[in-house]
Amino acid sequence: MTTHVVIANDGAMTGPMSLYEASRYAKELRKRGNYNVYVRMLT
Repeated sequence: MTTHVVIANDGAMTGPMSLYEASRYAKELRKRGNYNVYVRMLT
């Protein structure tokens, strides 16, 4: 199972990272004003 951060504006997806890294990355993007960010788990 891998975790990706998906940026909904352009559908870009980061590479696989740990859930901890992904949640921190998504939080950082939201802080910068990009609210269409969500963490997706791929099995």
